[in-house]
This record gives sequence, C-alpha cells and structure tokens, in this order.
Amino acid sequence: MMSPDESADGLPAAPPVPVPEGWTAERDGGTLTLITPDTCFWTFTAIPGGPDPADAVDSAVAGLRDEYEDFESEPLPAPPLVEGESGLDTAFFCLDSTVAARVRAFRDAGVTYVLFYQGVDREIEERRRELEALSRRAVRAVTGSSLTEMAGPGSDESGASSAPFKLPR
Repeated sequence: MMSPDESADGLPAAPPVPVPEGWTAERDGGTLTLITPDTCFWTFTAIPGGPDPADAVDSAVAGLRDEYEDFESEPLPAPPLVEGESGLDTAFFCLDSTVAARVRAFRDAGVTYVLFYQGVDREIEERRRELEALSRRAVRAVTGSSLTEMAGPGSDESGASSAPFKLPR
C-alpha cells in the first residue's frame, strides 16, 4: 500500500500546495508543476537520496546555462527558507525577452528538494510574492516549519520577503 507521503511510483510526493486560481497543476512522479496563465511556472521536485543542495542548484543552473546565451546568475538576495538551503537567481534572454528564474534546494530526511520558478522578468516581478508564498508552503509541508519560523528579517507578517527579485546585470 502506498504511503500518503509517496506518489504512485514510490517517490516522495511533492507537498500539497494550493493551486492559485487560473493556474494549472501537473504532477509527474516526485515533481509538482504549477503553470500560470502567462509565462511563469513553479516546480517542486523531491529527489530521494538526492545530491547535496548546492550540487542540485548547480545542476539546474548548468542546464539553463547550456540552453541559453547571455546567461547570468547571482546569490539569492532573500533570506533562506530553511537551514542548509542553497539557491541562485538567474537571468537570460529568450525570444527577445529577459527571463528570470530562481532555484532553491535543501535536504530533509534524506530527500533533496528543489524549488524552481521562471518567467519573463516583468511577470516574475508581478507574481513574486505568490511564487515565494508557494515556496514557503512547500517547505513548511515537508519540514513541518511554521510560517513565523520561516519569516525572518526582511519579511512581512505573511512571511513574504521584501527583498527584490534582482536580475543580474
């Protein structure tokens, strides 16, 4: 019998997060992807026995760097969502648009979790609070952390980071 914490293929299930109105959800094994009506998407992937969080971030960024020219990245300006988190903000050009992406990874109970969201920079800025709220909820679901524990300096009462999603120059 499958545990409620596992997907049909035995991988840890991505945590339940509310699907914002107008977005669509797709689940593939240990990955949950939420897609906005515009260009943004958010993914949460569980990798049992996965790599060190920094290596997971490096791997995600290497894939983007191989795919796109004029690629830049920088450390996250926002405080980490969980202890031991690794992450980067990235920017690159695709079809005459600047695209922004944020990747975070952490490990809990032998599973590496990767949070990733991407979209045209203007739309990322419009949806940043929503995307970060989804990320906080996902972290809370797998770690049991409370929202107030994750809302550190630079966050408002909802836990939303006030740090801007800076694009590398």
